[in-house]
Amino acid sequence: MARFPDAVQILDCYHMCENVYNYAKYLYLSDQQKIKVWAESLIKHIEEGETDKAPNLIPVTGESKLPIGVVNLPVYLANNRYRMNYKDAN
Repeated sequence: MARFPDAVQILDCYHMCENVYNYAKYLYLSDQQKIKVWAESLIKHIEEGETDKAPNLIPVTGESKLPIGVVNLPVYLANNRYRMNYKDAN
């Protein structure tokens, strides 16, 4: 029996942003301007409730293995889209 059956699960926004920025650093290496622009744009879409659209905004890298500390962001966002309802959580 669940203790809080009506509880709403929300993914910690800080960790979502951390994962987005880590992926942006992987994509754009040391180009700080591109990292910031891309990450902030994706985060804005997520915060505005466009969680279904967000995975489609991530460039396909074609690499089968990501560096340690970089999550597979399209999968991460798709798996957690129902826990990122930041717009309605406020």
